Amino acid sequence: MKLGLLTYDIAKDWDLPTLLDRAKEIGFEGIEFRVDVNHRHGVELHRTKEERKRIREMCRDAGVACTADVGAPGLKVFGNAFHEGEGIPKEQTIRQVAKAVRECDLCW
Repeated sequence: MKLGLLTYDIAKDWDLPTLLDRAKEIGFEGIEFRVDVNHRHGVELHRTKEERKRIREMCRDAGVACTADVGAPGLKVFGNAFHEGEGIPKEQTIRQVAKAVRECDLCW
């Protein structure tokens, strides 16, 4: 089993070098960066192409796989809820999620 670290809670206050060092030391093989919440690691959606490249290289050099727009080998989708009670048909939600996943595929 491969273990990954989500930066949502424990690692939210670690800068990127600390995060990579600790992940490797503890035995995590990958990191899932939580973005748009101003975590100290600084991996955010607004980073430039060059900044994302630097982040990818830092992760690669540390021997830790990363997820986000920095070389993710996969996509995590939270598809555990429909909003029919709010007037949104189940089929509309499915179409919306499928469209978003297709758009992500175009980015890779």
